[in-house]
Amino acid sequence: MRPAIAQAAPTVLWIRQHSVHGPVHGGRIPRPALLATGSHDLAFSALTWVPLLTAEIAEQAGFGDAAGRRRRFHLLLDAYGYTGGRTAIRAAIIGRTERNVAMIRQLADGGEPTFHHMQPWATDLERSGNEVAEQPDEF
Repeated sequence: MRPAIAQAAPTVLWIRQHSVHGPVHGGRIPRPALLATGSHDLAFSALTWVPLLTAEIAEQAGFGDAAGRRRRFHLLLDAYGYTGGRTAIRAAIIGRTERNVAMIRQLADGGEPTFHHMQPWATDLERSGNEVAEQPDEF
């Protein structure tokens, strides 16, 4: 298992154990917020693997060629076998980003230390989603 996946696994398990099956600081996160459809999985994969993150974050990850993002994005969609419209996947990216940011902030505000430490990532993720939203409809 790759280190990033191994690090994320305990968080996903914690979310599933506490958010789906029990209260999170007096509230519940509904099951649909945690279960992603294929397009939502593809959306997050595109956001983080293409990456469609802000140019600053992408550059730090070794993707300094901003012009190549569009090409990599379409390669990913084609390799995945995605047949939906480009505006639909754009909307899925924005929606998935908004849900992830909201969940991180909700859990951080509720006192969960792991999610408190993830606040800078939530801010970066929000900026990235905003940049995707500013793209032309058929990007």
